[in-house]
Amino acid sequence: MSTHALLPDWEPGYVRDLARATRLTYEPERLFGMLVAYLDDSQAPDEAPLYVIAGYVATATQWDQFEHAWSRFLALEGVECWSMRRFAQRRPPFDWDDQRRKRALRDAIKIVNDHTLFAAYGAVASDEYHAIIPAPTRKQLGHEYPLCYQLCLMDVLDKLARDRTEPPLEQLLVVLDQGNKVYGKVQAQHELMRKYPLVLGRRRLSRLFQEDKRKLIGLQAADLLAYEIGKHLRDVRRLSNGERRKRMRASLKGLAGPDDSRLVGALFNPDELRKFVKTLGCPLAK
Repeated sequence: MSTHALLPDWEPGYVRDLARATRLTYEPERLFGMLVAYLDDSQAPDEAPLYVIAGYVATATQWDQFEHAWSRFLALEGVECWSMRRFAQRRPPFDWDDQRRKRALRDAIKIVNDHTLFAAYGAVASDEYHAIIPAPTRKQLGHEYPLCYQLCLMDVLDKLARDRTEPPLEQLLVVLDQGNKVYGKVQAQHELMRKYPLVLGRRRLSRLFQEDKRKLIGLQAADLLAYEIGKHLRDVRRLSNGERRKRMRASLKGLAGPDDSRLVGALFNPDELRKFVKTLGCPLAK
């Protein structure tokens, strides 16, 4: 029996269907970004929550191949949908012994790395966001997540501009995990970014969509990354970005690659947030 038969929500070629639904022709090299929003609120009581948006960029062909490989992996493990929170908490169906946990995580990381171009993230600590971002800008953004999204997507576009010079107006279609309470605000920020001359000169953004990660299983890869980024940054948020990279968790090192070439993004520290505010031409929060 096919392993796919064990997964009732698995749909072959879901990325193809998404391309058609967005009135885009299906092209093997069309770029798709799969992003997940993550909130790490498990820090010490005197520290503010960390907001993260993270995920992967890959071609349509790579996502199709990922679907096949990941669905087989899930079926072999007896899991319907991968959840890093449940995995970390050893909640069913992830109540495995240590040896099986290490093997499953190693296999998951290999599948993700084999079928994606690179990973990206944007993160901000809530206390620094409120202390530095001026009130009018916070009102426009509406939440920490739209800022995380903008920071993440700008790093994605920068890397694509460096790595993929043809075609010059190649479209990037972005999908965010379904259920985010501030999706509308993130979508508004996305539409605003589509109008930026700087963005349009590098890469043409398609619309932003949301989907259930049980159906579009590329989002499960993003879930893995977002969790690892959140936990890593919680541990090292007081260090510089250079020092943070030196102290990566082993599982995050596996996702980032031996020279970190597969990972772009940053937790924006106070100095970087101040620089961001200056680029907007806004006064700092008082």
